[in-house]
Amino acid sequence: MSHQLKKLGYEKNKCKSCGKYFWSIDERETCGDAPCDPYTFIGNPPTKKKYDLYKIQNTFIEFFKERGHEPIKRYPVLAKRWRDDVFLVGASIYNFQPWVTSGMVKPPANPLVVAQPSIRLNDIDNVGRTGRHLTCFTMGGHHAFNSPDNQVYWEDETIKYCHDFLEHIGINPKEATFIESWWEGGGNA
Repeated sequence: MSHQLKKLGYEKNKCKSCGKYFWSIDERETCGDAPCDPYTFIGNPPTKKKYDLYKIQNTFIEFFKERGHEPIKRYPVLAKRWRDDVFLVGASIYNFQPWVTSGMVKPPANPLVVAQPSIRLNDIDNVGRTGRHLTCFTMGGHHAFNSPDNQVYWEDETIKYCHDFLEHIGINPKEATFIESWWEGGGNA
């Protein structure tokens, strides 16, 4: 991961406010995330081009399609239809758990891209307080399902895709920070 970020011109820093490690191109003291920094994009988008929900979804899908990802149709938000451990889809990876992520079933495409409507209720107390917690949103998911005999891509390529997508839609990489964190959840993914 750090190899790719360094290659893109990012340097590792430690946030003076929250203590998290993050990567940025410009030297900065804070990570750029709330509450360490206020949101500056509300009413002041970081892109010159205006995007509505459907335009940004289509731009995301096309970006990854041009890079070898097969677009798939979104799944229903009612995960209970194929899972017995959760009721609602909370992220695009839910579409593939546990069957695909465990290797029991092949993915519908590999790699793939999906604009997945998602519903989260576990952090509902933060809705309206942070500016980033929502109960319903569309998650842009680009997924590569690796196995011992088929390595599609991993962290370095994921970081490069994210960086390149930000540039593609007109966001200056100097405005972006990559915060070191891990996702823990979703069973076996």
